[in-house]
Amino acid sequence: MTQIFQLSRADVIKGGDIIPAYIVEDSDTRGVPASVLLDYINANAAVEDQYIQSGTGAVANTSEGKARESVSFDDYLSDAHREVAITGAVSDMTASLQLALNNHKHVKALAGRTYRFSTLTMPNADSCLEIESGAILAPSSAVVKGIEVTGARCSIIGQGSINSPASWDGTNARRTFATIWVTGEGFTASGITMNNVPRSGIHFEDSTGWLVMGVKINGGFPYAGYTGTETGHCGIDYNP
Repeated sequence: MTQIFQLSRADVIKGGDIIPAYIVEDSDTRGVPASVLLDYINANAAVEDQYIQSGTGAVANTSEGKARESVSFDDYLSDAHREVAITGAVSDMTASLQLALNNHKHVKALAGRTYRFSTLTMPNADSCLEIESGAILAPSSAVVKGIEVTGARCSIIGQGSINSPASWDGTNARRTFATIWVTGEGFTASGITMNNVPRSGIHFEDSTGWLVMGVKINGGFPYAGYTGTETGHCGIDYNP
């Protein structure tokens, strides 16, 4: 009798192909169409691929569903951009990063990456941008809104950094841009480090109910840039 390992190999199968299967209840080997086998796999995958959190009362989720509870910017980067983020080379990633923020409410900037962009928006209410320790967000322009927060109750948290260009504007004039520009209500910033503040680190524009705690701001404004009249260079400010 020919054994299965003696059969010639088929690298591609089609729905009508026959696959040998041992039927336990009949103690017999039979030919099963590939389409029937695929139907069985699909019907049982959701049951077998379950994730159940520890603790009384936890309900089942799929492993895929659990993994999608939060995403990272890397999930939206091409292979080339992912490599650039690791090496720190200069390459604009704005479109990919913005897609992540548009589609998810908890997005992570991963440790050991540098994400370069022109300007980003957090449009969704109750969303969180988490910058892991060792991660860097690097806006490319000093004269635009780096991250514009329009959604209500958004947060930017973590132990990572936002590194702005080392270009400063201390002019005593109304704000039009900031590293983080907030119009959404109830914003929270916690733990992050802001290096180089071109004009304003975190600016609140007609926004209330916000909280800033544990944020380290290294403004970087050169002493030689002051003439004694500038009041327009601030770490945190607001226009109520």
